[in-house]
Amino acid sequence: KHGLPLKEENVYVGDFATEGGQAAAKALLERKEFPGYIICANDAMAVAIVDIFKKQGIQIPEDVKIAGFDDAELCELQSPSLTSVNKKQHYVGYHAVKEVLFLLEGKATEHYRVVCEPVIRRSCGCKDVEHYDLDKLKDRYLHNQVHTQRTADIIRNMSAEYSGMESPENLVDATKKYIEEL
Repeated sequence: KHGLPLKEENVYVGDFATEGGQAAAKALLERKEFPGYIICANDAMAVAIVDIFKKQGIQIPEDVKIAGFDDAELCELQSPSLTSVNKKQHYVGYHAVKEVLFLLEGKATEHYRVVCEPVIRRSCGCKDVEHYDLDKLKDRYLHNQVHTQRTADIIRNMSAEYSGMESPENLVDATKKYIEEL
């Protein structure tokens, strides 16, 4: 769109895990020409790159600017905080399960558009980003932990109920019930 060239030698294929970020960081450190900006396909890889770079004395964002994708809680706990993109994972997951149910019931699927939003933090070099209130961050973390535990309980109950299912119709009915709980 903006006429920026894509140089294949600047693209590293990761596995959406910390190890992929570590491998990319090590490969980047071996190059003679160092990039000014790194954009990762997810936050785990971005965090791994930041960690390795910092151990090598490379300053983020002064020497290189880094952004991830997911907007995981980990982004705010990094130093510097990691710029990312919020992909609205709960929305995506909810609608994905809904689509599967529609398909199982023979209904037409719907089309959804997920509008991702950038979450600007210090790792991109922006200076005027807000300072985080640690109490607020802790409260959100605890809220998310409770939500995660509740979701795990629902999935355990779902799994137990599914093990006794004898027909696809029963499976669909049970899934609908759990979707509402989730």
